[in-house]
Amino acid sequence: MISKIKKNDKYNSVLLVTKVVGKNIRFARECRSLGVKKMAEIAGVSESTIRRIENGDPRVASGLIARVLKSLFLEKTMMLIADHEFDEVGQFYYKKNNPEIPHELDPRFDF
Repeated sequence: MISKIKKNDKYNSVLLVTKVVGKNIRFARECRSLGVKKMAEIAGVSESTIRRIENGDPRVASGLIARVLKSLFLEKTMMLIADHEFDEVGQFYYKKNNPEIPHELDPRFDF
């Protein structure tokens, strides 16, 4: 029973993220006065794909989301996904596991 709850919690947190992303994409489309049909045409995807993205369907391929973002001139936002500058947990473990490296001088990581 506990493992099912944890699994559902993980799924619900993913669903929350996809819903927020979808809402943001819908808002960006509407700000540009684009209907679903025109957005689909510009992005080269189906209208149902636009609706699935905007409704937060977690099964939509990331490549399709990237195409929609590019057509909205928002492709740079996709590059922020898992960016090390925002990865506080990764930064913590990197510094913990590499104490001999003066992190402020490490050219691979600018954190």
